[in-house]
Parts: sequence; structure tokens; C-alpha cells
Amino acid sequence: MKSQGETVLGIDLLRGVAAGMVLVAHYPSFQGLSSAFWNSFHYGVDIFFVISGFLFGKILSTGVVDLKRFVTRRFMRIYPLYFVSLLLYWLLKGDSQYLLSHLFMLQTLVSPSISAYYNPAYWSLPTELMFYMVLPVIGLFAGRPYLLLHLILIAVGFKLFIFIFSPSYDFSNIVFVSHFHLPGRLFEFVMGFVAWRMIQIKTPVFPSRGSLFAWLIVWGLFLQFAGSAQSSMTLEIFGPAIAALLSVPLVVAFARARLSGLESLARWSGNLSFGVYLFHIAGWRLVELAQSTWSLKLGSVIETSCAIVLTFSLAYAGHRLIEKPCINWAKRQ
Repeated sequence: MKSQGETVLGIDLLRGVAAGMVLVAHYPSFQGLSSAFWNSFHYGVDIFFVISGFLFGKILSTGVVDLKRFVTRRFMRIYPLYFVSLLLYWLLKGDSQYLLSHLFMLQTLVSPSISAYYNPAYWSLPTELMFYMVLPVIGLFAGRPYLLLHLILIAVGFKLFIFIFSPSYDFSNIVFVSHFHLPGRLFEFVMGFVAWRMIQIKTPVFPSRGSLFAWLIVWGLFLQFAGSAQSSMTLEIFGPAIAALLSVPLVVAFARARLSGLESLARWSGNLSFGVYLFHIAGWRLVELAQSTWSLKLGSVIETSCAIVLTFSLAYAGHRLIEKPCINWAKRQ
């Protein structure tokens, strides 16, 4: 039986993979290689949602023991580094038009252009916080028979409701807006609960390397198809759910993976994943700013490499100076 620390390290490694996918999806140099395929790497966000559900799966049996402590830890885990990254994007943008809505994480309520005004990855953070707010409510029913099944049915019901009553990509339709918030994304978090349950009952996944390779091929085919059908409303609603379903065996496999010799890489991936998620657009914009300021013409490879180096540098500084101290402070409360 592996220790809890080993389980978390495996998930930390998967966090790094998910953050890398989001970076690739947003960098133009990757999009130029095969836009249909690389653009679909934005489904890395849904892997993050499944991971969040997995990490809090224990709440299905125990509930929330200390609500104040829970809220404090979750807030300090997300908001301080987000706040610092927002200030950086505000300085780079030189425009405070939507700064207030972003400060209160209301950027996803009006339009996708506003939610992506400073950083296209910001849209998911209000959804994550909503999940944290709902967790104590779910915890009230901890230990009830068929709780997980009921959550799955509710999540699927939300998906179908949004699909039926939101026929177009229209942010004036409150039903479609809910697609980007917890009602519409509940399924992804619940799939994390499913992965946690599979760990508890020791459900086998990927009995051989060949089966894992086959599953990765399925993932690749899905990404290619999803990229080619981006204008499809059906895929817009159900694509994240498919990505979540495909992620469940991966989460279980990473949680069980033996990481002999990869402990440092896994820990490093987990520590920097949130910073990479927040700062990868800043890394690219800083490179663009340097090119325009000094009239540089960097090639695509050098431009991308510089942006990645800047991204990881910002993520590392953010983790050491802001994220880690805030998390440690919250743990002492």
C-alpha cells in the first residue's frame, strides 16, 4: 500500500502535464504546427477539474471537519498568486477597464472576451472556487448510500439541460453562461470523485503498458477530432465531459504510479503547475514587449523558448515568494 505522500506526488506530476497542455494551447507557435490538434490542449483545464474532485473525494465519506480552516486554506491556495498575476497583466495591458470584475472573480459572467481580457486561463478560477463552496454542502450528505451515483446523475442532468436550452454560443443566455460555471462543470469534478472511489475499491486500470498506450491514442484522436469540430455546439457542451471521462483512468494510474527516481520532478511539477497556468500568457507577452521595444525579430523557436523560460521563472518566484508562504500560513491556522 502506497503512502498518501506518494499518491499526491503522482497527481502532482499529472498537474504538471495539465499545465503544460494549457500552455501549448495558448502559444501561437504551437498552433501554427497543427491548430486543430494543439488548440484542443485546452482540455488540460478539465484534467485540473478532475484532479480537484479526486483530491477532495474523501469528503464523500467524512464531510468537512473544520469549515473555517477549509475556507482559509482554499482561499490562500488560489487568490494570493492570482492577485499578483492579475497585477502583472494589468501592468502589461495598461488598461483597468475590467480590473474590478477580475478582482472579485466575476469575469466569466458577461462574455468570453472579458474573461480572457487579461489571461484566457482566468475563466476557470471562479469555477474552481464555486466547487470549493459546494464541497461543504456535499459533505453534509457524507456516508449516504449511492451519494456518488446521485452526484453523477445530477451532473449529467445539468449537462443535458444546458445543451437543450442553450442552442447557440450566446452569453446573453444565462443557461449558456452556466456552462462555464459549476452547474455546467460539475460533471468534471464528480469524475474526480469517481477516480477517488476507484482507488478505494482498487479498481484495476491499464493492466499493461499496451493498454496505457492505447488509451493515450484514444486521447490523441479525441484531441484531433475536437480541434477539427471547434464550432460544434454539441462538442462545446459535451467535449469537457468527454475529456473528464478520458481523464479518470489517467488520474487513477498517476495516483498509483511508482515514481522511483521521479520524486523531484513530480514535486517540482506540482509546485509550479498553478504558476505556469497563471503566468504563461505573461511570459509570451513579455517576449513580445521586448521584441517591440528593442526592434528584435526572434524566430519562432527562440521566441517560444524565451516565453517558456520566463513563464517558469515567474512560476518559481511566485511559488517561493507568495504561494508557498500563504499555504504554510493557512496550514497554521
